[in-house]
Amino acid sequence: RSRRWLPSVAAAAGVCLAVGIGWMVYTDGNPTPQLYANASHLPQVRTLADGSIATLDAGTTLSARFGWRKRELELERGRMQLQVAASLRPLRVQAGGSSIRDIGTTFQVERLNDGRVEVALLEGAVEVTSGSAQHTLAPGQQLQVSPSGRIQPGPQLATTAAAEAWPEGRLVFDATPLSTVVERMNRYGSTPLVIADPDIADLAVSGSFRAGDPHELLSALELGWSIAGQPRKDGALELRRTY
Repeated sequence: RSRRWLPSVAAAAGVCLAVGIGWMVYTDGNPTPQLYANASHLPQVRTLADGSIATLDAGTTLSARFGWRKRELELERGRMQLQVAASLRPLRVQAGGSSIRDIGTTFQVERLNDGRVEVALLEGAVEVTSGSAQHTLAPGQQLQVSPSGRIQPGPQLATTAAAEAWPEGRLVFDATPLSTVVERMNRYGSTPLVIADPDIADLAVSGSFRAGDPHELLSALELGWSIAGQPRKDGALELRRTY
């Protein structure tokens, strides 16, 4: 009687094993997303479930899926710096149509409102893919992916201090379009800046400014580029030429 019972037990165990493996494969392909959001006006440091350290800029939203075979992040908006925890599981960051594959590193990713994606590497190496194009960054290198998906290598970082300034509360710009300067500054303060004159949107701005202090930026714009902020009824400041 016990011999007739054993095959049934074995069959049941086989079913349980098969179901268990199927469940693991399913959950790895569809892990529960975890949301990390910074709604404050200051950068915040978060420890992700895999031990990676993410510094989220003001107004940044990040979703993460950690399975037993892979790690997937999606930068939904804003900017982050990621210090990746060592693991046998590969890690990818999706930002719009761009994919960044980590090769053991510390890097920054930013999604801008106009659809551009910027990637800067501080340590290690990352591989950036957009469509059929692919580019590997070395430490100190950066690139930009246009809204059309074209990868444009950027200038070599003279020092990583500039890239690492925003987690410490300073915004450093090097020939950065005024539209991007305004977008980044607006993440931090309660006084939004609005470019009222389209002709100044691409103006190249350089300098170091306190995050959340638009008046320091306005003083520099008026002194160096003859641009002033004119108050609106809603509290915003419109940027226009003064001549």
